Amino acid sequence: MNSNEADRLLEKYLSGRCAPEEAAYVEQRLDAYTARGNGWENASRSDRLNQIAEGRERLAASLTAGQQMLTVRKRKRLVLQRAAALAAFVALAATGYFQMVNRADVHLAPEFSASDHQTDFSPGTDKAVLTLPDGSVVVLDSTTSGKLAGQGNASIHITATGQAIYATPPEAGANPLAYHTISTPRGGQFQVILPDNSKVWLNAVSSIRFPTVFSGKVRTVEITGEAYFEVAQKPDQPFVVKAGAQRVEVLGTHFNINSYTDEKRVKTTLLEGSVKITSETDSLILEPGQQAVLEAAHAALTVNNVETDQVVAWKNGFFQIDHADIQTIMRQVERWYDVEVEYEGNLPDKLFSGKIRRDVNASQLLDMLAYFGVQFRIEENKITVIN
Repeated sequence: MNSNEADRLLEKYLSGRCAPEEAAYVEQRLDAYTARGNGWENASRSDRLNQIAEGRERLAASLTAGQQMLTVRKRKRLVLQRAAALAAFVALAATGYFQMVNRADVHLAPEFSASDHQTDFSPGTDKAVLTLPDGSVVVLDSTTSGKLAGQGNASIHITATGQAIYATPPEAGANPLAYHTISTPRGGQFQVILPDNSKVWLNAVSSIRFPTVFSGKVRTVEITGEAYFEVAQKPDQPFVVKAGAQRVEVLGTHFNINSYTDEKRVKTTLLEGSVKITSETDSLILEPGQQAVLEAAHAALTVNNVETDQVVAWKNGFFQIDHADIQTIMRQVERWYDVEVEYEGNLPDKLFSGKIRRDVNASQLLDMLAYFGVQFRIEENKITVIN
């Protein structure tokens, strides 16, 4: 939800035209923010305040039927606080939004505010580690921009925007084949332009191993974690990606592979072109908009139609989920914010859908989840989900 969409929703709220679920969405955020105080009672703009007061009264009247999702609490003494909360809501909505899929047990006020804690976690940055054939390592980040010298048959240029660009000198084919590995840590992402001009985006806790010269009949790379590919077309030299127990063969195409070892499935999603996926027991060809899912090494591949924008949201700077449980969300939090996540008590039995920018601190994401009753405790470099 961008700021324009948020403004339109607020106008509907003020005029009493919100659907029950829209009203619930606004009310949760208003209650969450006003519960924190922070001197909002001193806010000005009396005309706006009157509009808000009138809008709340009409909203309360419109929700008296049995279909309302939650009870609207009429607290005229909080009108001034609500006004400033509206401004905060607009700013937050421009950053992202979350909603609980099973909404029956939505609560108004959160039990936790990450922003109340002194400890917060910054988002990830462009950084990686290059491992050379002799085992030595080179840190890749904004401080190492420029050409890396002495890398055998590879010419490598590191940009200040998080790219490693490989080029193949004319004499490279005469040198012994050498492999490089680029790995991202927790809290890191990186882009690689391979010697054949194929582009690869690495998500956090991911890696790609590749030859510095693609001299054979097949261009073969290996990945762990998650990577998005835009493969350069070379019909006479197919491009192969090995990821866990599967093999993906392409000529020229755009696709995403999620093969984290702490996820239950390997997911390959095709955005453009065509790919052939082979596991130990199965083989299939994907069409754009389809996702192949491999449950285990010896399982059959299954195919689903998916929203590709959601799958590659990470590459475009967003967290985006659809009907995900709290564990799925927190695994992403672990990788991107470089934190430990633990659970205390029974896990929240809720599913979430939502989208938020990846360049915000962890507190903003946690606050959104807190609106729906998920509770957290922060201690140094650890987030505990409590229930």
